[in-house]
Amino acid sequence: FRAVLPFLVQRVEAMSRSITLGRINKEIQNMRKNKNPDFHAAPVSSNNLEWHFTIRGPTETPYEKGIYHGKILLPSDFPMSPPDISFFTESGRFEVNKKICLTITSFHKEEWSPSWTIETILQAISSMIPVPTPGAIGSIETPDEEVRQLALKSQTFKCPKCG
Repeated sequence: FRAVLPFLVQRVEAMSRSITLGRINKEIQNMRKNKNPDFHAAPVSSNNLEWHFTIRGPTETPYEKGIYHGKILLPSDFPMSPPDISFFTESGRFEVNKKICLTITSFHKEEWSPSWTIETILQAISSMIPVPTPGAIGSIETPDEEVRQLALKSQTFKCPKCG
């Protein structure tokens, strides 16, 4: 058994990588096919584990004129484990360049389901932007007037990595 164990471990790791790559390729195809005017995402790394996204602020909220840019870091065993998510633009809702704590992130592995897709992750983030979560990691509270100013400011952000 000891002689076979390394071989079995290698096979399981290879199968996991294959599942991850297949799923990520499917995600890329779905994002290209199902264009949504409220958000966009695409991989920016050669291994396709780092994605950048842009989300329009939800309508009828102080965030509605915002265009918020951030990053989704997929784990090497995606979709079996949840991603890390952070924002690059100020919104008044999430800290910049800090992993945010939502039920769809690595902070809540027990809540994660492999059925979540990049698209549904973006929909969830969008729906959570106007919902305050006091005390959550990466979450901040900002007065509405400042949120509106940050929303306008977000329109001029240009990501140095993806443009």
